[in-house]
Amino acid sequence: MSASRLVAACAALLAGTTIPAGACPQALASYAQAGSGVLLGFDGATAATDPMAHRFHVVVNGSGVRMDGVVMTVSDPVRPWGMVMHQCPEGDVTGAEIEACTVWEGEMRTVDASGGEAFLPLAGGSAAEAADLLRLSGFGAALARSPAWGGTASGPPTDDFQLKGCQE
Repeated sequence: MSASRLVAACAALLAGTTIPAGACPQALASYAQAGSGVLLGFDGATAATDPMAHRFHVVVNGSGVRMDGVVMTVSDPVRPWGMVMHQCPEGDVTGAEIEACTVWEGEMRTVDASGGEAFLPLAGGSAAEAADLLRLSGFGAALARSPAWGGTASGPPTDDFQLKGCQE
């Protein structure tokens, strides 16, 4: 996503606009946390050759911090496993280097209006309707411990992201 599109998406999120879930595919959904200024946006449909089910980014509003995220399929049981990374080296990297730049990893779940949880869709996940609420268990605490946080947002980070918009 270009910098200008990212700024426009962030502006829409901060304006508090909310859209119905069915109006947006998951691959283009934008989310925000109430009070923390943390924004999450999916980066569009992945290519057929991309091993990731989804790619997304997390922005700590007002800090200039942008983190990259991926959702992959893990098994036993089969489920979506997300990772958020900050300032990872590029190119050939070791497992230790990835571990050092990983801010959070865990299951990615959707939450419906009645509070029921389900896994973020993987098969055909890019075209699936955007969830009203995403829950990244343990994300808030992991981000708060990370140097990426810096305490610059308006409130502590949480695990939940509310659907706010749909990118072009």
